[in-house]
This record gives sequence, structure tokens and C-alpha cells, in this order.
Amino acid sequence: MADPRGVNGALVPLSEAQAGAGNTAPSAASTGVVPLFSPAAASRLFIGRVPLTEAGQAAATAAAAQPNPSMRCEPIGILQDWSYDSPVNRITQDEKTIKLEYGKFDYARTIHLDQSAHPANLEPSVTGHSIGRWENDVLIVHTVGVRAGPLTRGLVHSEALDLTERFSLDPQTQALTREFVAADALFFREPYAGEDVVHPSNVPYEPDACDDRSLR
Repeated sequence: MADPRGVNGALVPLSEAQAGAGNTAPSAASTGVVPLFSPAAASRLFIGRVPLTEAGQAAATAAAAQPNPSMRCEPIGILQDWSYDSPVNRITQDEKTIKLEYGKFDYARTIHLDQSAHPANLEPSVTGHSIGRWENDVLIVHTVGVRAGPLTRGLVHSEALDLTERFSLDPQTQALTREFVAADALFFREPYAGEDVVHPSNVPYEPDACDDRSLR
């Protein structure tokens, strides 16, 4: 499954790229575009869209001063990496689990279908602990225990993150929609909600061969 190139993703549609060929790239000052993990990005992308507590504001400001984790081949966040830079993702299922392999940074999540509660004293991790259940044809996934860090562009979460995702497949187009609600009692004054869509890929899934550009 992959985000189609130029649609809801980070890539420019081919028609626009061809139309602008040979032109000098506009500056950030003229376009209003700011670097992804800059302090300005943090303030413009999510601060204000998701009301933050004082602790959340402080964490967002501190995180904005740090380099983009993807430059070190590290996961960005449980939400963003699913469609970040239009990767090819893979989904596999057995009787007890569903595995989501993100096409970036070798990021893999296991959704437990045979559990109804999260373990006590859960040690926070990059992927957290996910349990899933089917509601007709919709897979509902609840995740806790995610290590504090970026959630998506300009927005960071604490270890109190409580994430609910709803995956639904369109039988006609095979488009897979993920709706999500992310709550964080420490950093967010109200939940952050949204959705993304991926489609069947015409190229196979391959583990990410990331180039660590932070070493250059």
C-alpha cells in the first residue's frame, strides 16, 4: 500500500514539475514555506491547530530546534511515517496478529487481535503496544505506551499518548483509509484527529535502505 505520487503526499505532481522546469526555485521568504522541523514550522503547522498545555508548548519548542529524525534514518512518528515520502507499506495477518511494516526506517508495528487489555507497567517504546478488534469490516486499533517524541509534523507527544485508529478498505478501489484520534492528557488540551489514505502499490515492498545523512 502506498500514497499515490503527488496526491496527499510530499511529492509534486509531474504536471507541476514539468511546468516549472528550468525556473529558479522560489525562496522560503517568498513562498511562506518553512523547513519541516524548524521552530516556525512547529508554530505554524500545529501549535494553534491543536491547543497545547504549557508542557506541550515547551516540548514542541524544544523539539523544533532538533534536526529532522529522518536524516538519521530514525522513525519520525507513529502517524507520519505511514505515508511519509510516499513509502510502500506492507500488511500481513495471521490468526492472532496484524503486522504493519512501514516503508520507511524499518518501522514495524504488531497489532494484537487476541488481547483485550494492554499489559500493566508497559515499558514505552517507539511502536508502543497495540490491540485491535473488528467492527464489521473496520479494524479498530488502540495504542498506548509510545515513547515520547514526534507524532507528525510540528507536533510532539508525551508518554501519555492514547491513539485510536480505524482502518477501512474500499472494496471497489482498494483504497485503505486510516482515521485517527490522538489524545495526550499532558501535552494536548484537546485530541488531534485526522485521516490518511493509501492505495495498492505497483512496486513491491522492500526494507528501507536509508542513507544516514547526519554522518556527512
